[in-house]
Amino acid sequence: MRLSGNEADKLRQLQLGEHLDRAIECLLWGLQTDGSHHKQHNMEEALRHIAGDEWTKAAKAEFDWEDGIPA
Repeated sequence: MRLSGNEADKLRQLQLGEHLDRAIECLLWGLQTDGSHHKQHNMEEALRHIAGDEWTKAAKAEFDWEDGIPA
């Protein structure tokens, strides 16, 4: 089955919406969490949901941020 351009766009929007929902959830948890290393973990997870695992790994290597700690 081949999707039309419009259907493919709708599917991408739905998939992006799921990733953004997860990213927002990570950020909200981070705002309610004490400790900078715990907040760091939530920020990295949010970035991973938005940009993907490979991009996040490359950015972490480039900018050399510390590992976060799950709460």
